[in-house]
Amino acid sequence: MEEKKERTFYSDASHNYLVMECPRELRDNYQYRMLAANQIRGLLPCSSRCIDNRDYLYYDITSRQSLEDLYDRRPIRGTDIEKLLEDLLRLEKTLTEYLLDASHMVLDPPCI
Repeated sequence: MEEKKERTFYSDASHNYLVMECPRELRDNYQYRMLAANQIRGLLPCSSRCIDNRDYLYYDITSRQSLEDLYDRRPIRGTDIEKLLEDLLRLEKTLTEYLLDASHMVLDPPCI
């Protein structure tokens, strides 16, 4: 069973971020560095930060709405589901170009 990742939100003067803590052992993992160092099409822009000897990924969510918020008050249509699945397949292909493992994607509605 996959462990639940801790996520918080942070805002500064001009940006909003989804913040996810990364286990210390992943800090030197090439996938972590690849994610933090590149703008990968289909993924939110992110940066890595080390605070109090803990590592975090800050995903820029400025002016974005989560899937959960988007469909909270209205039903999701079949065409919306189809588009989402097409985008996920396209993203999986992009991730393989960067040698990233798609099984580590966070697919919780509040994070999409």
